[in-house]
Amino acid sequence: ERSRGLGDVYKRQELDCLVIDLPPGISDEFLTLINYVKGKHIAITIPTRTSLDVLMRYINLLNSVGHKASILVINNLLNTKIERISRVIDNLHLPYVIMPYIENVEDALSKGQVPNEAVDVLNNILSSISK
Repeated sequence: ERSRGLGDVYKRQELDCLVIDLPPGISDEFLTLINYVKGKHIAITIPTRTSLDVLMRYINLLNSVGHKASILVINNLLNTKIERISRVIDNLHLPYVIMPYIENVEDALSKGQVPNEAVDVLNNILSSISK
């Protein structure tokens, strides 16, 4: 129900950007929304096997309905060695950025501060989707 309402809003308005934060996995809401969102998609994941499996299904689903992810963001909130998943990432043939592990990021954000490391990554994402 909620996803149909979002789809109606999206269809009626000229939006520069629509950000939809969904839980991991492919839910009914996601399946409904993917039919409405015709713009650029940003795929965000964490570097775990389960998350990468869901990411692959997401990318394949996007491709099957004629959409494409513009960029992949790897949120390294677990401070994982990215090298162990680099082959999977490279096989996606997508530009990607890595949001590095930032110690005490939650403290900074709660004070209204965005760490410089995060700002650099966010600027790369915005640059990529504005092309």
